[in-house]
Order: sequence, then C-alpha cells, then structure tokens
Amino acid sequence: MRADRLKALRVEAAEMYSVSDPAHQQALQELWELAFPSHPYQGVRSAMWKDMGWQGEDPGTDFRGAGFLGLHCLLYLGRRHPHVFDALLHKRAGSRAEWEYPFAVAGLNLSYVLADLLELQQAQGPRSRLLPDLEAAPHSAAARAFVQLLGQDEDAFEEVGLGA
Repeated sequence: MRADRLKALRVEAAEMYSVSDPAHQQALQELWELAFPSHPYQGVRSAMWKDMGWQGEDPGTDFRGAGFLGLHCLLYLGRRHPHVFDALLHKRAGSRAEWEYPFAVAGLNLSYVLADLLELQQAQGPRSRLLPDLEAAPHSAAARAFVQLLGQDEDAFEEVGLGA
C-alpha cells in the first residue's frame, strides 16, 4: 500500500492543472460548491473566485507549481475537514488584519512546498513537471519519515499538510 500511494502522490504532483481536462473542471466545480454552497457554479471565470483567495477571476492561472495536487489538497480539506475549510476561507478565527493571506493560493503554496520537502516531485529545471522516478527511494530524513507515515495512513500527505 505504501509504495502504491507514494507512486500515486508522485504522479499527482507531476500533473499540471489543465482547463481542458474534464476531471480537473469537475474538481474545480466541486471546490466552488464547497466554498460557496448557496451560489450556483459560475464557471472558470468569475469575480467570486477572488473571494476564495485566487489572484484573479480564473483560478487556473494560479496552479503553476502546485498543479493538480494543490487542487486535490484544497478539496481534501473541504471534504474531510469542512469546519476548518470554512474557518480558513472566511477567516473566522483570530484577529482580522488589514492584509490577509489569500486562502486558495496559500493552500496551493503549502501543497507545493510540502510536496517538494517530501520529495514527491523532481526539480529538473525551473518548475518543470517531468514525471519523477516513481521508484526512487527518498533521500532526506523528512521524506523517509513520511514514507513510514504512509504505511500507517494513506492520507498522510493531506493530514501532514493540515498539521494533524
């Protein structure tokens, strides 16, 4: 199970988000429905995306480094931890600051950094998305410890990202 899940995560980390992929579009629509349950889906271009913390009206332009894995992580948070998702999205905890984090983009960035730290992607040039060696053994202590966690919980990547 551990090796298969590690391979799946590496494949997902290498997968770029594509506006033309129906599965990616469906995932984006599900994210909308998690964030805005009382508003009908308005498609890939809407000013409301900015309310979720995207940089513009088309979230597809923000996926760069995190790719589809970033979207997967946002969906995981919304599905499995809806109260945390809602609290972060609407900044319900703590004091509000004049300048605040953009929820969606921050989630993508965290996913990217965690995937890099845990050796789920290969850096072969600036932000390339070449498929990593799916069989490569992890080199860093963090990546080796993560592989051990995968043996206990197949959702270890997503849960580690939450700080669980």
